[in-house]
Amino acid sequence: MTREYIKIAELIYKQKIGIISDQEQKELDKWEKEKTFHQTISDRLLKESGWEQRYKQYKQISSTNIWHNLKRQIKPRKRFIRLKQIGYAAGIILLLGAGFYFQQFISTRENRNNTYSISEFIPGSRQAILRRANGENVLLTNADSIIACDGRFGDIKKIKNKLIYAAAKNDSKEVWDTLETPNSCEFQVTLSDGTNVWLNARSRLIYPVAFVGETRSVWLEGEGYFEVRRDEKHPFIAEINGMTIKVLGTSFNLKSFSEEARTTVTLISGKVEVNVGNRNLVLTPDMQADLVGEELTVKQVDAEAYRAWTKGNFVFRRERLESIMNDLARWYNVEIRYEEGTKEILFSGIMNRYETISETLWMIEKTGKVKFDITGSIVTVKKQ
Repeated sequence: MTREYIKIAELIYKQKIGIISDQEQKELDKWEKEKTFHQTISDRLLKESGWEQRYKQYKQISSTNIWHNLKRQIKPRKRFIRLKQIGYAAGIILLLGAGFYFQQFISTRENRNNTYSISEFIPGSRQAILRRANGENVLLTNADSIIACDGRFGDIKKIKNKLIYAAAKNDSKEVWDTLETPNSCEFQVTLSDGTNVWLNARSRLIYPVAFVGETRSVWLEGEGYFEVRRDEKHPFIAEINGMTIKVLGTSFNLKSFSEEARTTVTLISGKVEVNVGNRNLVLTPDMQADLVGEELTVKQVDAEAYRAWTKGNFVFRRERLESIMNDLARWYNVEIRYEEGTKEILFSGIMNRYETISETLWMIEKTGKVKFDITGSIVTVKKQ
């Protein structure tokens, strides 16, 4: 098995420097598709530099000798390194040298004081459930398809990771659809007016197949990012957990989950009017309205951080660890438990949303404030 991983590492580098054969490319493609983290490893290696020199050095080295040396170095340390990880490490050492990558991907993790279980939780994917007004439920995956072709209420198409509604030819009747994203899922929809909505994990959007009347109204549970098509004659209204947002044309992020007991609207561009009961306020870019219980507050924020999830990143600016872990729980579909005194710890950072959970937790651990134990689907947060 170890020779297999060394071979894969060699293929990755051959691909980068442009000397890989067609047969070797097929072999590498097959390996990358076998497991999610295979692609992650390949992508990381391809970002490294110094290919030609390292490859020449590699060809001059006896892989058998290095493998035996590696085993002698690891054995006395009593690390819980799986054979699979050692195999990857061997290939990486052969091609990158015993430096940055080995330390970051294997050694540093294993030297931490906490112990992760062997289980690995992969990040979410672009899937959703479309619940139609006629009772039909449609599972939306990566395949392109035509969901409906009805001249009365408009055509609905699924193209790649996006649901697209065409404008209705006859708006005499309003029919409502519901788009749901379970845990570990996200999706995008273009409404019939051209408005784009991104749904985060464990969210639900209720909207008309075609907008009828003087306003364009939708209802949201969870988190969604909106880019509203401008139409001064037909204001766009989004409702979420007691808060109403009225816009003409703008982009904003809405978020409200029951476990967090708060509702936020963050404005990226344009202008929105926020209504809560008898209270009204207007937001301009980089402002956020925060509703906790009956208390409504407004503050200045880095609005781009709140839509980073639509671009494949987690971005946190002095966020409470409990809030961060809630995001991770929905995205990786895990349960979070806390040691006393850990929920209020503040954390700032930028992380790839499509990394495995252990990689994401490791980034948080680097602050030196907390550590994590993973048992089954339960992640426990502890003080370091």
